[in-house]
Parts: sequence; structure tokens; C-alpha cells
Amino acid sequence: GWPVGSVAVLVGVLVVGGGLSARLFRWE
Repeated sequence: GWPVGSVAVLVGVLVVGGGLSARLFRWE
């Protein structure tokens, strides 16, 4: 099992990355 903190950071990075990519696609 991974530490909860590491999992939270990983999920946060994925969410932020997804949000940025979604914004870029919208701008295009």
C-alpha cells in the first residue's frame, strides 16, 4: 500500500493536468 499522502498528491497532479488539457482544448 502506498502512503495516503503520495496517493493524494498523485491524484491532485492528474486532476490539475486534466483541467489544464481541457482548457487548452477549449481554447483551440
